[in-house]
Amino acid sequence: MHDRWFEVRDGLLAEAMSAIEEYGKKVNGSQGENFKVWKIWGIKAGFQSRRNMQYESYELQIQYLKDFLNMRAEWIDKNI
Repeated sequence: MHDRWFEVRDGLLAEAMSAIEEYGKKVNGSQGENFKVWKIWGIKAGFQSRRNMQYESYELQIQYLKDFLNMRAEWIDKNI
């Protein structure tokens, strides 16, 4: 399992980052309309972590997702 992880790790992360960018652009217009209606920036919603609340824009939320995946990959690197 260890060897396989390091064999596919970089490709998986690159594919994930590409998908985040692609889908992020696709919903960019609608997210703007969404947050005009639902004023939820800075408000804890559902199971959202308090740490996540500091990312108070769509662009920062996308960055949060990328950062989370990179940190998770680093954690796997050390714990596999």
